[in-house]
Amino acid sequence: MFIMKWTRGIMVFLAILVLNLDMKLFQANSNSSTIFSMKEVRVTKKAHKALLKSIQHWHENLDMLILNYLSGNEDLIEDVVCSGDDCALCTAFAPSCYKCPICEFTGDSDCIGTPYFYFVGLLHSYLDSGAHLRVECDRRYNFERFYEAASQELEFLYSLLYKDGF
Repeated sequence: MFIMKWTRGIMVFLAILVLNLDMKLFQANSNSSTIFSMKEVRVTKKAHKALLKSIQHWHENLDMLILNYLSGNEDLIEDVVCSGDDCALCTAFAPSCYKCPICEFTGDSDCIGTPYFYFVGLLHSYLDSGAHLRVECDRRYNFERFYEAASQELEFLYSLLYKDGF
């Protein structure tokens, strides 16, 4: 177990060096963070716990994207999971999203208007185009798009986590 975590850490470190990725999830991004910090959301203890699990889940998704890219896996999104069934927030606040911090922030259910919605849109266009089946597809371009969308989702979740003093 320790060796697997250590190896994953080295792979992530190499990805940062090789691809010169910007891993500053907490810094303001002119397109996203300013929007996220405009509305106050009261985060309950239940929501706080679910947010922590969701953040861990999106860190795992980023790890899988990086490992798939570095290992040469033709399918970049293999083992990347992003459905309501796998979301701690969806599980905690289903079926109506009532009191979900994301729903309270956006005013919409189903994460409409969040980076998650953008990630899912990328995922569907990637799958519909058959890019995951084509060897000649531009892997780096697709990787960078997925990486950016997943990073923005993480940044968004962190912005909700640190509202209200948690």
